[in-house]
Amino acid sequence: MNKYSDNIVLPKDFSTQRWLNYFESSSKHYIEEHRKIPKYDDEFFSEVQSLGTLDFEDSTICGIFMIKVKQGLSERSSRKKQFTKATELINQERLQAGICIFYDTSHSFRLSLIYPIYKGTKRKFSNFRRHSFYVNEDLSNKTYILQLDKYRMDSMAELKDAFSVEKVSELFYKEFTNENDKLKKGIRDENDRIPADDLCGNFALLFAIRIIFLGFVQKKGWLGDNPNFIQDFIKVYDPNVNQDGIYKDLLKPLFFKALNSAPSQKNEFGFPHIPEPYNSHLVTAPYLNGGLFRPHEDYDTEALFITDEAIVNFVTFLFSFNFTLEENTLYDEELELNPEFLGIIFEKLINKAHGAIYTPRLEVDFMCRLSLVKYLQQNCLASISLENLYMLFFPEYGDESEQTVGDFTEDEAKDLLDKLENVTVCDPAIGSGAFAVGMLNVIDEIECSIYEHFLPDKPPSSPYERKKRIIFQSLYGVEVKQWAVWITQLRLWITLLIEAEDSFKHSEKPLLPSFDFKIRQGDSLIQMMGSSLFPVSGEGI
Repeated sequence: MNKYSDNIVLPKDFSTQRWLNYFESSSKHYIEEHRKIPKYDDEFFSEVQSLGTLDFEDSTICGIFMIKVKQGLSERSSRKKQFTKATELINQERLQAGICIFYDTSHSFRLSLIYPIYKGTKRKFSNFRRHSFYVNEDLSNKTYILQLDKYRMDSMAELKDAFSVEKVSELFYKEFTNENDKLKKGIRDENDRIPADDLCGNFALLFAIRIIFLGFVQKKGWLGDNPNFIQDFIKVYDPNVNQDGIYKDLLKPLFFKALNSAPSQKNEFGFPHIPEPYNSHLVTAPYLNGGLFRPHEDYDTEALFITDEAIVNFVTFLFSFNFTLEENTLYDEELELNPEFLGIIFEKLINKAHGAIYTPRLEVDFMCRLSLVKYLQQNCLASISLENLYMLFFPEYGDESEQTVGDFTEDEAKDLLDKLENVTVCDPAIGSGAFAVGMLNVIDEIECSIYEHFLPDKPPSSPYERKKRIIFQSLYGVEVKQWAVWITQLRLWITLLIEAEDSFKHSEKPLLPSFDFKIRQGDSLIQMMGSSLFPVSGEGI
């Protein structure tokens, strides 16, 4: 921590004066101008006030506002309304950017940086970008503290760095690689010896992926209604009662029985060696399946385990960061552990080891949209114009008053849906799944847009069912490295988990589909010489 940390505001010491002090200490360009501006109060927000501005040397002026949320603030509540209010303040106050502190009566708050994206000399309302920290007294708030402690606010560039998902991912990646190395060193075989390095590496990553996924499951409240279930669960281990360690006595029953069995089966065998209330929690744990919690023939059947110390250290590290179920979009990013954030981390792991190239989300999104436009242009009714397709897939087309999603007849809309529902997408070098996840999100977005604007009397199915269908009917991928396959599967599973309704928690059917025949390990760069195949990696599909 450096000299700025003493002034960082937390819920326990939240006040207007504390924020004034923070900005005074964080920027030499801060100009205090504390005033209430009640004209911006409405049915959702009250006590809107300005704390002043950051007047940077390049003439950029960033306003600073505090806005009270009338209802309780959570990670998911009223995000769109907050975004709209922030852009209203920036526009009406004629600013180039804004820092908004949305807070509630308990002093939970969302600290957001919002700025417009310019096209030529004009800025577009629809293209404001927001980067946010959600801060709550029940969370560690580690990312928020570290970022604001590291960066000053003496220029717009520095301000963007403080709120940058790339900078946050670098911070987490550095710690994650160190902790993952420690986890590898804690792996033992049945003779208490350290296995081969490749075996340790894959087993450590598989364990990390399972724990990360459970981080999202517990965030959803599906493990004993306890958002800290994993951390609390491993604390009940008593070496005087149990003989084989945390991994064998607690985590293997959780992975391969509690999460891999239907509720009726768990009611029959139970978990008698695990103390209450965790015995009951394992019985009522969701039936996930999906392959992630099936014993893996190359690792889980080899009697491998992880030492107690390594498990405790890794779990402590991982959950010092806040998990969020919110997906980032091109224009709205939460700076916490969400599915896309983890995708960036795992992309970096692939890059480091194998020289793979990370493609930024903006470029992935553009490739997905353009590919689908070309596909529909070639396969849909001839009456559907290319211009209308571009408007449908690129909704920022035109100024705010000209925002449009194209113009389609009912028959054309039905034809578009039919082609989207039957499209096949294969990434022959899928990496950590960025393109597959991008396609999933774009197809889902466009289908919803078609229903909303052109088929309003035919509502779409639930988000979970839509995305499950898209994954099963449309998405395929191949990757040489097994652990890259796991990462892609993880990202798709998390996407489905986020959309799953609470009623699914007690389903007798597995919640997660198996992707074994969708995302495959293999070498797609196989070359033919005569009648022989020569895979580049030495491994064929």
